[in-house]
Amino acid sequence: MGSYAPCSFDQAVIRATAPDYTREMIAWAEWIWLPRRRRHPHRHLLPRKLRRHLHFRLRRMRQRQRRAARERRKRQWYRLGKIALLILLGVMIALLLYAVASAWLPPVQSSSPSLSIRVVPCYLAMSFVVGSGQKTVVCTERRHYQPEFDHCLLCGAALQSRRYLNWRKPIQMLSGNVYVTSRGRYCPHHPELTYLSAEAARLSLPHSTYGLDVLVRIGYQRDYQRMTHAQVHQALPDHIRVSQRHLSNLYREYLALLTCAERVDVEALKAAAAKYGGLILSVDGLEPEGGQPQLWVAREVLTGKLLAAGWLPRVDELTLKEFLAPVKALDLPLLATVSDKQSALVRALYCPYRTVP
Repeated sequence: MGSYAPCSFDQAVIRATAPDYTREMIAWAEWIWLPRRRRHPHRHLLPRKLRRHLHFRLRRMRQRQRRAARERRKRQWYRLGKIALLILLGVMIALLLYAVASAWLPPVQSSSPSLSIRVVPCYLAMSFVVGSGQKTVVCTERRHYQPEFDHCLLCGAALQSRRYLNWRKPIQMLSGNVYVTSRGRYCPHHPELTYLSAEAARLSLPHSTYGLDVLVRIGYQRDYQRMTHAQVHQALPDHIRVSQRHLSNLYREYLALLTCAERVDVEALKAAAAKYGGLILSVDGLEPEGGQPQLWVAREVLTGKLLAAGWLPRVDELTLKEFLAPVKALDLPLLATVSDKQSALVRALYCPYRTVP
């Protein structure tokens, strides 16, 4: 006998097509399926033996449905429990390995009191994987930096550590990838002022994940060894993840650092001008690659001092005048200029300087 649902029969159709005995049997089945509070006290006129048989048949059917539902719920909870147990077991194994590594490798003593270094073994390197896809960086060392000052420079009060890290990032260096974190300190009387670690700031440029040693290596191979970007990219260590397109951006950052490091020694230039009666200016540009901006360098020949360097998007008279404006501001006498005698450069050099009479 199939299952019956309450109020699922069209009474008009049943009354028109089915005999009285079938109508009474269906009504009795619907009456049994109803909750007790909704059962009508009227007893249908069926034989007692048939009523009992129908009643027990429907009750067994209901029990089988409830048992099947309990089994489904039990299987679902068993599956979820097994997944949770596997996750908990993995976390416990990772914590155990980290504790063993921490006991086996104590922190390296550093000369700086604001730096603590911990080397991570190779089997725990996956715990310090930063990024995803082609930009994945595996860090084998962690360094935490704190400010070098313990007291406020304004009022002398003891500094307190921030509850959060001011910055954290992986830094790719020639010796290896390092995950660096920096926590600042503040003065209770001057909370708007935050003291940061100068040692941590010297590792890389802001918003950059490449160390300064990587930039110096790229600039040295590009300028002094005359290597192309493809050769420089191939010569870098395998643990440094950088594309050949981004390598040109790193080279520009190197040139910016080089320009900041090179300061014009005005006193030495004045002494050379007094000794030789004037200076010799050399202005030349490097051949660009693939339509990129051209690097121009202005250098004093007698002293070998670098006067100006920059990337010029175009080579015309106005651009060259703007480039040579800092050299003009020195107001030093010139004996001669050394160049490729380009027409734009000749026009730019025609008036800006006073020559020796």
